[in-house]
Amino acid sequence: MKNKYQIFISSTYEDLKDEREQVIRAILEMGHFPVGMEMFSAGDDKQWKLITRQINASDYYVVIVAHRYGSMDGLISYTEKEYTYALRRGIPILGFVISDTAKWPIEKREKEQNKIDALEKFKVKVKLKSWKPWETLNDLYARVPIALINQMENTPRIGWIRPLNQKGAISPSSPDHSLGRMNKKNEQQKSPIVKISVRLVDLLDRVDKSIEEKDTSVAREYCGEYAGLLTKAQSLSQDSEILSLSESIDIFWAHSYINELQALKILRNYIYRFNQILSTL
Repeated sequence: MKNKYQIFISSTYEDLKDEREQVIRAILEMGHFPVGMEMFSAGDDKQWKLITRQINASDYYVVIVAHRYGSMDGLISYTEKEYTYALRRGIPILGFVISDTAKWPIEKREKEQNKIDALEKFKVKVKLKSWKPWETLNDLYARVPIALINQMENTPRIGWIRPLNQKGAISPSSPDHSLGRMNKKNEQQKSPIVKISVRLVDLLDRVDKSIEEKDTSVAREYCGEYAGLLTKAQSLSQDSEILSLSESIDIFWAHSYINELQALKILRNYIYRFNQILSTL
C-alpha cells in the first residue's frame, strides 16, 4: 500500500514562477499531487471558497516566501490569508523562507515600506512552524522532498491508497476504497457509478501508457475525457469532493509552467482520487 498525498503550494505569483515549477516537479517525482491557487484572487468570495475547498482537501501545506509580500486583501496578503486558514484548519505546514544571504533581483523585492514590514512579520509567523531556508532553485528543489518525507513520517495523514497485488498492478478484488474495488462483477451490475469507474480504470491504463512512452499529444484529450466523467458523476451525486475535483481540472491548465507530461501525471493522481470517492458512494 502506498499513500498518495495532496499538497497545497502557496506563494506570491509573478516573482516565484520558477520556484513553484521546481516544487511541483519535486512533488510529482515523489508520486504525490500538487495543487495551488496562486493565479486566483483570494479577495473574491467565490474564488476564496474554491481555494478553501482545495486547502481542506489537502494533506499538507507548503508555503514559499521570498522578498515580496504580494497583493493584499485589506491588511493581509492573499498568501498570508491562505497560510492562516491552513493553520487554523490544523493542516501540517512546511515553510520555505529565502535566506537573507541569497542573491535576489531588486525588481523582485517589495518597495513599499508597509509591505516590507508586513513581509517581515509574516516570515516570523512562518518560522514559528516547521520551516527551512533556501537560496537557489536547485536548493529549494532538493530541500522540499526531504522536508516532506520527514513531515509525512512525523505527521502521517490519511491521503488515498492504491492497493497493489504481488506483481505491483491494481488489485481487481481489493475491498479498499480504490480503483481495484470496481471489478468485473460490479461492471455487470451496470449501475451508473460503476460504469464511470470502469471507464476511469480504462483511462488510467491509457494515461499510464502515455506517461511511460512520453506521448504528451493526448494530454488535453484525456483531461477532456476525465472532465466529462466528472460531469456525469456530478449529475448523479452532489458530493462536495467531486465538486472540488471538477473545479481543479481547469485550475492546473491555467498554470503556464505546467507542461503536458506534468499534466498527465497530475491527471493520473486525480483519477486515483476520483475513483476512491466513487467507491464510497
